[in-house]
Amino acid sequence: MIIYWDGRLQRVFGTAIAVVSFLSALALGYRGDGNDIALELKALSVALAIGAVACVLVNVAARRSQRRLMAILDDGCDPASFLRLTSGLDSLAAYRLSAEGAVLLAYRGIALLESGDPDGAREEWRRLGVAARCRPAGVVRAELSAWACSLAAVIGDEGLVGESEASFRDSVAAMTESQRGRMPPWMRDFLSEDAEGHGGAASRPAPDRVLAERALSASRRLRAAGDAEGERACLEEAVSRGGGLMTARLAAERLAELGPAGPGGGGDHGGEEA
Repeated sequence: MIIYWDGRLQRVFGTAIAVVSFLSALALGYRGDGNDIALELKALSVALAIGAVACVLVNVAARRSQRRLMAILDDGCDPASFLRLTSGLDSLAAYRLSAEGAVLLAYRGIALLESGDPDGAREEWRRLGVAARCRPAGVVRAELSAWACSLAAVIGDEGLVGESEASFRDSVAAMTESQRGRMPPWMRDFLSEDAEGHGGAASRPAPDRVLAERALSASRRLRAAGDAEGERACLEEAVSRGGGLMTARLAAERLAELGPAGPGGGGDHGGEEA
């Protein structure tokens, strides 16, 4: 899968396909008597078409690889497996990352945070910013800046959030009208009050990882409001959805502090003073 994460390898692979296609076209053309121009043109067209299809298939495979890996964290809530399967990104310079690899870098930051390594998450945020700055003005650069915003929000550092949002706005401002028109809806609305904090949230149901994070956040608000029953329900949801996430472990620890639910289902109100 490393070829999908390394933009340089993808470019080398695409160039190799183009060269092989061209040489194949020449070889097929010379199989005639040397005067059959129609045959040579037909051979060239077929070879170039094969090369174009091969490049498209590489891009499709890259996107599928990206989605499968993202699902391990989003739906499987398994940060350890995600980090193991994307360990190849550690040795890859940020400026060489493909668009798919850069998005996975943002997810590595989330996985590190959910594994109890906030410093590692901040380092991935830094690398993601480098990857965005290395891109020319366009949709991809804006997308990477948006993912940096997303990761900064999950880390919860207002300074990182502000810097990322400024970078995202600058990226969008540098785009042409045509490029802005190609931006997906979630990017156009990313900085609005409806933003969900991760790419594509506006167009698909939130995954278990996000629902667990929301439940834990809601439990803290309910705890501050003195609603022990509501807090417990949210904590239990965070645990059931969170799998191997730090979110689930924090929720389980808080549930242990609350103790078993009371006969009326309201739980132990003694934890409200904590």
